[in-house]
Amino acid sequence: MDYISTTNLRTQISRIIDTIEMGQSIDVFRRSKLIGRFIPIESEDTPKLDFVELVKSFPKTSKSMTVKQMDVIYRKEMMKKYGKYLS
Repeated sequence: MDYISTTNLRTQISRIIDTIEMGQSIDVFRRSKLIGRFIPIESEDTPKLDFVELVKSFPKTSKSMTVKQMDVIYRKEMMKKYGKYLS
């Protein structure tokens, strides 16, 4: 755990952010009294995949769609979303 004074708080903000990103907490002191604490947020997100792994994780379909089929599906979804007066 690191500590920092309120005076150094405004002058060393980049150091504070770097320390928090590394997973460490920082105590903030003012006039020798502890007034606060910066604690990193625990992330519960799953690790992000790179683009190639993401594409490979998509389910494979047995049929590929033609451009005309894609256009029909796209227009149907747009009509459903925006109504019949879509230009």
